[in-house]
Amino acid sequence: MARHRSASGNRRVSRGLILTVAAVFVVIAVVIGWLALRDHAGDADDRAAASCVNGDVTVPVAAAPSIAPVLTSLAESYSDVHPVVRDHCVTVRVHPADGSTALQEIAAPDGGPALWVPQSAADVAALRSASPERIDGNPVSLAASPVVLAAPQSAAATLQDLAWNALPARQSAGTLGLAMPAGGDAAPTGLTLAAAIADAGPDPTGTALTGKTVDGPRGQAATAALVGGAPGDRAAEPGDVLTALQQSTAPEGVRAVPTTAEELYRFNTDSGAAPLSAVRPAGPTPVVDYPAVLLRPAGGSAAPTRDGDRAVDAQALSAAASDFLNYLARPEQASRFVQSGFLVTGAPDAASPADTNGVLTGAPPAQVLPGPADDALAALGAAIGAPAAPATPAASSGGATTVLLDVSGSMGANEGAGTRLSNVTRALADRLGGLPDSDSVGLWTYSSGLSDSGPYRVIVPTGKLSDQVDGTQRRQSLVTGLDAARPRAATHTYRSLQAAYSSAVQGYVDGAVNSVLLITDGPNDDQSFKSTQALLDAIGQAADPARPVRIDIIVIGPNDDVDSLRSVATATGGTVTEVPSSADPGLGGAVDALLR
Repeated sequence: MARHRSASGNRRVSRGLILTVAAVFVVIAVVIGWLALRDHAGDADDRAAASCVNGDVTVPVAAAPSIAPVLTSLAESYSDVHPVVRDHCVTVRVHPADGSTALQEIAAPDGGPALWVPQSAADVAALRSASPERIDGNPVSLAASPVVLAAPQSAAATLQDLAWNALPARQSAGTLGLAMPAGGDAAPTGLTLAAAIADAGPDPTGTALTGKTVDGPRGQAATAALVGGAPGDRAAEPGDVLTALQQSTAPEGVRAVPTTAEELYRFNTDSGAAPLSAVRPAGPTPVVDYPAVLLRPAGGSAAPTRDGDRAVDAQALSAAASDFLNYLARPEQASRFVQSGFLVTGAPDAASPADTNGVLTGAPPAQVLPGPADDALAALGAAIGAPAAPATPAASSGGATTVLLDVSGSMGANEGAGTRLSNVTRALADRLGGLPDSDSVGLWTYSSGLSDSGPYRVIVPTGKLSDQVDGTQRRQSLVTGLDAARPRAATHTYRSLQAAYSSAVQGYVDGAVNSVLLITDGPNDDQSFKSTQALLDAIGQAADPARPVRIDIIVIGPNDDVDSLRSVATATGGTVTEVPSSADPGLGGAVDALLR
């Protein structure tokens, strides 16, 4: 008799049915998750759009062609976080421009870049010579690359025993064949000449090359041999010479050309043909430093500028450019530059890209040539035939600056030949001597308990330098006030800065660049006013779009408050300049750039 399966036995559910049901639940979960993500993203976009009550602002950035690709990538990363500055949604547009092209753009009466990253300090020196009022604060080096001589492998094999100071003699003897092109970004050409001149001196690593040396007998002899005896077209661009060397179409006698390690690495990688070799002469090696330069509008910070056909608030554009620069300068961005073939001091856990041709070493040269002084850079540019910077329209009517000087106890520390305070007051007094009578300057000091009204004291109210203050010309009153400054007690920065900023807005000078210049060496230690956000709120309440006042800050030495101070400066379109010591030459440069 046939057996029948018991009704109470185990029934097995089809595996196919189980998989089908599971798949349905997965699909449902995915759909629900996607809808939630879409709603969340939409809410985020709505919140970002709602905060941009003043609309959009685009920051135009002109960059040397060699660094433009990595800056473009970083600009995209910056835009991904939906930055909002002064209630404007910010986007950044990077375009490549060699030094000559960028200088022409900057000279335009309106528009032009708000941030410029040229190849080297030589480009900045050219702009500083032609239109110093366009440079906003001290340039910040983003990356670096050493100068090398690019040559075909056969020629490079005969040039391995070179030294920088031997280049002129080898050029004269006809055994070097070094092209010295001055077109496009020709900083490596000028720096090669600088290394040849400086390395012939008694201490090439000790001091910066000066214009007097370049124009002197040693400089003239090196220029005549190295530049005067250079084969090929002096007006050519370095990149064109690289291509000609690789393709064996270079003019007769051309065997090598100055370039940077990063540019040669990129050229070899992109060309896919027989690579050129890097020749590294012995001795102190010149380095290009890619300084980032914030630019003021042609008519001053109060002048209108344009984004295409649309008028743009110049203060908002300046603040947005400053915010992007702060983003670029963060330590976490350093690896992006290194991975592109540049050198960045202190880059965390970053490795240079693999380079089978040996152009990139991943380390700075054993000896680095100090950057030439501005007058030397100008003389070098003239010697190689580089184009001069065109002049740009002058700012409207000078500056109106309230100096807020930290006189806390730590400013009495000894640095160099004086104290921090005496070094700062000397730099300020020197700068005051060079300002025109039409400029407006005031002096406040602060510490703690300096007056009944707060931790600050108004030493000289802001006004024209030619005006009288209690029977004495304001310029002299300011110098007297600086001489009388003495270190006091604590550092109540936030309350003092709020008061100085409010006063500057109320005393706004039409048509001038209005600013507060804070100089400090330590963090705010006012326990009753410690919140950065409270300071930002107070500054925001005091601000008046019709009376724009920027806050520029010079920070001396390490300061735990620097990020907070930078956020305040950025919010007003200002900058933060850090100097390691009051005895550092950078202090004088910062004061000269920001007291105007």
